[in-house]
Amino acid sequence: MLTDERFTVILVGVGYTPTLIFLTTVYKMKKIRTYTLPSAAALAVAAGAGLATAPAQAAAVIQYNGCASTSFCTFTELTGGGSITIDEDGDGKIDKKFDKWARSGAALLPSDLQISASGAPLSAKLTFSTATGWNVPPDLFSNQFLFDVTAVNPDIQLTTLTAALITSSSTPIGNPFSPTGTRGIQVNASGAIISDYVGVKTSPATVALPNPITDTINVAITGLLLPSPPFTPAGTAQLKSFSLTFAQSTRVPEPGTVAGLLAVGGLGLAMKRRQQR
Repeated sequence: MLTDERFTVILVGVGYTPTLIFLTTVYKMKKIRTYTLPSAAALAVAAGAGLATAPAQAAAVIQYNGCASTSFCTFTELTGGGSITIDEDGDGKIDKKFDKWARSGAALLPSDLQISASGAPLSAKLTFSTATGWNVPPDLFSNQFLFDVTAVNPDIQLTTLTAALITSSSTPIGNPFSPTGTRGIQVNASGAIISDYVGVKTSPATVALPNPITDTINVAITGLLLPSPPFTPAGTAQLKSFSLTFAQSTRVPEPGTVAGLLAVGGLGLAMKRRQQR
Protein backbone atom coordinates (compact mmCIF):
# COMPACT_ATOMS: atom_id res chain seq x y z
CA MET A 1 0.00 0.00 0.00
CA LEU A 2 1.37 3.43 -0.95
CA THR A 3 1.43 6.35 1.51
CA ASP A 4 3.29 9.01 -0.49
CA GLU A 5 0.60 11.60 -1.35
CA ARG A 6 2.75 12.98 -4.17
CA PHE A 7 2.75 9.63 -5.91
CA THR A 8 1.80 9.93 -9.60
CA VAL A 9 0.91 6.83 -11.62
CA ILE A 10 1.29 6.54 -15.39
CA LEU A 11 0.22 3.31 -17.04
CA VAL A 12 2.89 2.21 -19.49
CA GLY A 13 2.31 -1.51 -20.08
CA VAL A 14 -0.02 -4.41 -19.52
CA GLY A 15 0.87 -8.10 -19.29
CA TYR A 16 -1.62 -10.95 -19.17
CA THR A 17 -1.73 -14.58 -18.00
CA PRO A 18 -4.85 -16.77 -17.59
CA THR A 19 -5.07 -15.78 -13.92
CA LEU A 20 -3.11 -12.56 -13.53
CA ILE A 21 -2.59 -9.21 -15.21
CA PHE A 22 0.61 -7.28 -14.52
CA LEU A 23 0.47 -3.48 -14.58
CA THR A 24 3.79 -1.69 -14.81
CA THR A 25 3.71 1.87 -13.52
CA VAL A 26 6.07 4.81 -13.43
CA TYR A 27 5.92 7.25 -10.57
CA LYS A 28 7.89 10.30 -9.42
CA MET A 29 10.36 10.50 -12.30
CA LYS A 30 12.43 7.29 -12.46
CA LYS A 31 11.15 4.81 -9.88
CA ILE A 32 9.40 1.76 -11.38
CA ARG A 33 7.29 -0.75 -9.52
CA THR A 34 5.31 -3.74 -10.77
CA TYR A 35 2.04 -4.71 -9.10
CA THR A 36 0.44 -8.14 -9.44
CA LEU A 37 -3.35 -8.03 -9.23
CA PRO A 38 -5.96 -10.81 -9.21
CA SER A 39 -7.60 -11.07 -12.61
CA ALA A 40 -11.02 -9.78 -11.47
CA ALA A 41 -9.56 -6.67 -9.89
CA ALA A 42 -7.20 -6.20 -12.81
CA LEU A 43 -10.04 -6.32 -15.25
CA ALA A 44 -11.79 -3.59 -13.29
CA VAL A 45 -8.65 -1.44 -13.45
CA ALA A 46 -8.24 -2.17 -17.16
CA ALA A 47 -11.83 -1.18 -17.77
CA GLY A 48 -11.23 2.12 -16.00
CA ALA A 49 -8.18 2.69 -18.16
CA GLY A 50 -10.20 2.09 -21.33
CA LEU A 51 -8.62 -1.31 -22.03
CA ALA A 52 -11.75 -3.43 -21.70
CA THR A 53 -13.53 -4.72 -24.77
CA ALA A 54 -16.33 -2.67 -26.31
CA PRO A 55 -19.83 -3.26 -24.91
CA ALA A 56 -22.01 -5.81 -26.66
CA GLN A 57 -24.39 -4.58 -29.35
CA ALA A 58 -27.87 -3.81 -27.99
CA ALA A 59 -30.62 -6.20 -29.04
CA ALA A 60 -33.06 -5.25 -31.77
CA VAL A 61 -36.39 -3.80 -30.65
CA ILE A 62 -39.45 -5.14 -32.51
CA GLN A 63 -42.88 -3.50 -32.35
CA TYR A 64 -46.02 -5.33 -33.54
CA ASN A 65 -48.44 -2.46 -34.03
CA GLY A 66 -52.17 -3.24 -34.01
CA CYS A 67 -51.53 -6.90 -33.14
CA ALA A 68 -52.67 -8.82 -30.07
CA SER A 69 -49.37 -10.65 -29.54
CA THR A 70 -46.04 -9.06 -28.62
CA SER A 71 -44.11 -11.67 -30.62
CA PHE A 72 -45.93 -11.84 -33.97
CA CYS A 73 -48.79 -10.51 -36.09
CA THR A 74 -51.37 -12.62 -37.85
CA PHE A 75 -51.87 -11.94 -41.53
CA THR A 76 -55.44 -10.86 -40.76
CA GLU A 77 -54.17 -8.25 -38.28
CA LEU A 78 -51.69 -6.87 -40.80
CA THR A 79 -54.22 -6.59 -43.60
CA GLY A 80 -56.51 -4.85 -41.09
CA GLY A 81 -54.05 -1.98 -40.70
CA GLY A 82 -51.33 -3.52 -38.52
CA SER A 83 -47.61 -3.00 -39.09
CA ILE A 84 -44.20 -4.15 -37.88
CA THR A 85 -41.33 -1.78 -37.03
CA ILE A 86 -37.75 -2.73 -36.22
CA ASP A 87 -35.02 -0.83 -34.39
CA GLU A 88 -32.22 -3.10 -35.61
CA ASP A 89 -29.41 -1.97 -33.30
CA GLY A 90 -31.38 -0.91 -30.23
CA ASP A 91 -30.37 2.75 -30.46
CA GLY A 92 -33.92 4.06 -30.08
CA LYS A 93 -34.37 4.84 -33.80
CA ILE A 94 -36.74 2.83 -36.00
CA ASP A 95 -34.79 1.50 -38.99
CA LYS A 96 -37.46 -0.39 -40.97
CA LYS A 97 -41.22 -0.42 -41.24
CA PHE A 98 -43.40 -3.11 -42.84
CA ASP A 99 -46.93 -1.92 -43.57
CA LYS A 100 -49.72 -1.62 -46.19
CA TRP A 101 -50.33 -5.37 -46.23
CA ALA A 102 -52.94 -6.67 -48.66
CA ARG A 103 -54.04 -9.92 -50.30
CA SER A 104 -53.66 -9.58 -54.07
CA GLY A 105 -54.86 -12.99 -55.29
CA ALA A 106 -58.17 -14.82 -55.18
CA ALA A 107 -56.93 -17.82 -53.18
CA LEU A 108 -57.09 -17.60 -49.39
CA LEU A 109 -53.92 -17.90 -47.32
CA PRO A 110 -53.72 -20.34 -44.37
CA SER A 111 -55.90 -18.99 -41.56
CA ASP A 112 -53.13 -19.47 -38.97
CA LEU A 113 -50.41 -17.62 -40.92
CA GLN A 114 -48.18 -15.64 -38.55
CA ILE A 115 -45.45 -13.11 -39.33
CA SER A 116 -42.65 -12.52 -36.82
CA ALA A 117 -39.56 -10.34 -37.12
CA SER A 118 -35.94 -10.19 -36.02
CA GLY A 119 -33.15 -7.72 -36.61
CA ALA A 120 -29.43 -7.04 -36.51
CA PRO A 121 -27.43 -3.98 -37.55
CA LEU A 122 -28.16 -3.30 -41.25
CA SER A 123 -30.49 -6.30 -41.54
CA ALA A 124 -34.11 -7.19 -40.79
CA LYS A 125 -35.90 -10.51 -41.26
CA LEU A 126 -39.56 -11.46 -41.54
CA THR A 127 -40.50 -15.09 -40.86
CA PHE A 128 -43.77 -16.46 -42.27
CA SER A 129 -45.01 -19.58 -40.49
CA THR A 130 -48.15 -21.70 -40.39
CA ALA A 131 -48.89 -25.01 -38.70
CA THR A 132 -51.49 -25.81 -41.36
CA GLY A 133 -49.06 -25.13 -44.19
CA TRP A 134 -49.46 -24.57 -47.90
CA ASN A 135 -50.20 -28.03 -49.27
CA VAL A 136 -50.03 -29.66 -52.70
CA PRO A 137 -52.46 -31.05 -53.77
CA PRO A 138 -54.49 -29.03 -54.53
CA ASP A 139 -52.41 -28.25 -57.59
CA LEU A 140 -51.77 -25.01 -59.44
CA PHE A 141 -53.02 -22.74 -56.65
CA SER A 142 -51.45 -19.33 -56.10
CA ASN A 143 -51.59 -17.39 -52.83
CA GLN A 144 -50.61 -13.80 -53.52
CA PHE A 145 -50.10 -10.85 -51.18
CA LEU A 146 -48.02 -7.69 -50.97
CA PHE A 147 -46.63 -5.22 -48.44
CA ASP A 148 -44.34 -2.20 -48.28
CA VAL A 149 -40.88 -2.12 -46.69
CA THR A 150 -39.50 1.32 -45.84
CA ALA A 151 -36.08 2.43 -44.62
CA VAL A 152 -37.32 4.86 -41.96
CA ASN A 153 -33.89 5.81 -40.62
CA PRO A 154 -32.53 8.55 -42.94
CA ASP A 155 -29.01 7.18 -42.47
CA ILE A 156 -29.69 3.86 -44.24
CA GLN A 157 -30.95 2.64 -47.62
CA LEU A 158 -32.39 -0.69 -48.78
CA THR A 159 -30.13 -2.89 -50.91
CA THR A 160 -31.22 -6.55 -51.26
CA LEU A 161 -33.96 -9.05 -50.47
CA THR A 162 -33.11 -12.69 -49.68
CA ALA A 163 -35.78 -15.40 -49.62
CA ALA A 164 -35.10 -18.72 -47.87
CA LEU A 165 -37.04 -21.91 -47.11
CA ILE A 166 -37.21 -22.91 -43.44
CA THR A 167 -39.64 -25.86 -43.24
CA SER A 168 -40.76 -27.53 -46.46
CA SER A 169 -40.97 -30.95 -48.09
CA SER A 170 -41.85 -32.64 -51.36
CA THR A 171 -42.00 -36.23 -52.56
CA PRO A 172 -38.95 -37.10 -54.67
CA ILE A 173 -39.11 -38.76 -58.08
CA GLY A 174 -37.96 -42.36 -58.31
CA ASN A 175 -36.35 -43.97 -61.34
CA PRO A 176 -37.77 -43.06 -64.81
CA PHE A 177 -39.85 -46.24 -64.95
CA SER A 178 -41.54 -45.71 -61.59
CA PRO A 179 -41.80 -42.06 -60.61
CA THR A 180 -43.17 -41.62 -57.10
CA GLY A 181 -43.65 -37.86 -57.00
CA THR A 182 -44.56 -35.08 -59.39
CA ARG A 183 -45.45 -32.08 -57.23
CA GLY A 184 -43.73 -29.13 -55.63
CA ILE A 185 -44.24 -25.69 -54.13
CA GLN A 186 -42.65 -22.34 -54.95
CA VAL A 187 -42.28 -18.89 -53.34
CA ASN A 188 -41.65 -15.86 -55.55
CA ALA A 189 -40.89 -12.71 -53.55
CA SER A 190 -40.39 -9.86 -56.02
CA GLY A 191 -38.15 -12.05 -58.18
CA ALA A 192 -36.37 -13.96 -55.39
CA ILE A 193 -37.62 -17.46 -56.28
CA ILE A 194 -37.22 -20.46 -53.97
CA SER A 195 -38.87 -23.87 -54.29
CA ASP A 196 -39.16 -27.41 -52.95
CA TYR A 197 -39.93 -29.49 -56.02
CA VAL A 198 -39.85 -33.30 -56.39
CA GLY A 199 -37.52 -33.56 -53.40
CA VAL A 200 -35.09 -30.85 -54.50
CA LYS A 201 -34.83 -27.55 -52.60
CA THR A 202 -33.59 -24.37 -54.29
CA SER A 203 -32.88 -21.87 -51.52
CA PRO A 204 -31.88 -19.17 -50.70
CA ALA A 205 -32.24 -16.58 -53.47
CA THR A 206 -31.25 -12.89 -53.42
CA VAL A 207 -32.37 -9.98 -55.59
CA ALA A 208 -31.51 -6.27 -55.57
CA LEU A 209 -34.24 -3.91 -54.43
CA PRO A 210 -34.95 -1.17 -56.99
CA ASN A 211 -35.78 1.63 -54.56
CA PRO A 212 -33.45 2.51 -51.67
CA ILE A 213 -36.21 4.07 -49.55
CA THR A 214 -39.53 2.21 -50.07
CA ASP A 215 -40.31 -0.95 -52.02
CA THR A 216 -43.54 -2.87 -52.51
CA ILE A 217 -42.86 -6.59 -52.12
CA ASN A 218 -45.11 -8.94 -54.09
CA VAL A 219 -45.20 -12.50 -52.77
CA ALA A 220 -46.75 -15.51 -54.52
CA ILE A 221 -46.84 -19.04 -53.07
CA THR A 222 -47.65 -21.45 -55.89
CA GLY A 223 -48.45 -25.15 -56.11
CA LEU A 224 -46.54 -26.89 -58.91
CA LEU A 225 -47.59 -29.90 -60.99
CA LEU A 226 -45.29 -31.93 -63.22
CA PRO A 227 -47.09 -34.11 -65.81
CA SER A 228 -46.61 -37.78 -64.99
CA PRO A 229 -47.38 -41.06 -66.77
CA PRO A 230 -50.82 -42.55 -66.14
CA PHE A 231 -51.43 -44.60 -63.01
CA THR A 232 -48.39 -43.33 -61.08
CA PRO A 233 -48.59 -41.76 -57.62
CA ALA A 234 -48.50 -38.00 -57.85
CA GLY A 235 -46.81 -37.33 -54.50
CA THR A 236 -47.24 -34.29 -52.26
CA ALA A 237 -45.51 -31.05 -51.27
CA GLN A 238 -45.82 -28.77 -48.27
CA LEU A 239 -44.46 -25.42 -47.09
CA LYS A 240 -44.75 -24.45 -43.41
CA SER A 241 -42.31 -21.57 -43.06
CA PHE A 242 -39.98 -19.31 -45.02
CA SER A 243 -38.15 -16.03 -44.41
CA LEU A 244 -37.49 -12.77 -46.20
CA THR A 245 -34.36 -10.86 -45.14
CA PHE A 246 -33.89 -7.21 -46.05
CA ALA A 247 -30.36 -5.84 -46.10
CA GLN A 248 -29.33 -2.22 -46.27
CA SER A 249 -26.28 0.01 -46.33
CA THR A 250 -25.39 3.43 -45.00
CA ARG A 251 -27.00 6.12 -47.10
CA VAL A 252 -24.56 8.43 -48.94
CA PRO A 253 -25.65 12.11 -48.97
CA GLU A 254 -26.54 13.32 -52.46
CA PRO A 255 -24.44 16.15 -53.97
CA GLY A 256 -26.17 19.50 -53.59
CA THR A 257 -28.00 18.59 -50.37
CA VAL A 258 -27.06 20.18 -47.06
CA ALA A 259 -25.65 16.87 -45.81
CA GLY A 260 -23.74 16.39 -49.05
CA LEU A 261 -22.26 19.89 -48.93
CA LEU A 262 -21.21 19.39 -45.31
CA ALA A 263 -19.58 16.08 -46.21
CA VAL A 264 -17.68 17.61 -49.14
CA GLY A 265 -16.70 20.63 -47.05
CA GLY A 266 -15.37 18.43 -44.28
CA LEU A 267 -13.34 16.42 -46.78
CA GLY A 268 -11.85 19.60 -48.27
CA LEU A 269 -10.89 20.93 -44.83
CA ALA A 270 -9.18 17.66 -43.97
CA MET A 271 -7.18 17.76 -47.24
CA LYS A 272 -6.15 21.39 -46.62
CA ARG A 273 -4.88 20.58 -43.14
CA ARG A 274 -2.93 17.63 -44.50
CA GLN A 275 -1.26 19.85 -47.10
CA GLN A 276 -0.30 22.43 -44.44
CA ARG A 277 1.49 19.74 -42.48
